Amino acid sequence: MLEAEGARAFDAFRRKGSTWRYGDVYLFVVDLRGIVLFNAAHPNREGHDLLHERDADGKQFHHDFIDAVTRFGSGWVDYMFPKPGQSAPSVKWSYVCATRVAGVEALVGAGVYVE
Repeated sequence: MLEAEGARAFDAFRRKGSTWRYGDVYLFVVDLRGIVLFNAAHPNREGHDLLHERDADGKQFHHDFIDAVTRFGSGWVDYMFPKPGQSAPSVKWSYVCATRVAGVEALVGAGVYVE
């Protein structure tokens, strides 16, 4: 859907309770330079270069996202990130996969918080 519709798919991805978003699970899209193209739960991150962002443990997790998709096409990345509506970081595992959005190489991911 993302490759076929490009950014037009973001409206469907953002809807709570949809096939694309359920509870604390939501999609995010980042280009391979580290620019956040879409984040369903944190739209304030969209348009920002977060390549060098560090989690609470100092991990540059966007580097790991990009590494996983450029080396393997997809993969799992663990890091610390706040649940939607919270400020304290929680352990999160995200699966990221290579994609294209309007001709731009990117990745799409979704993650689960470990309780």
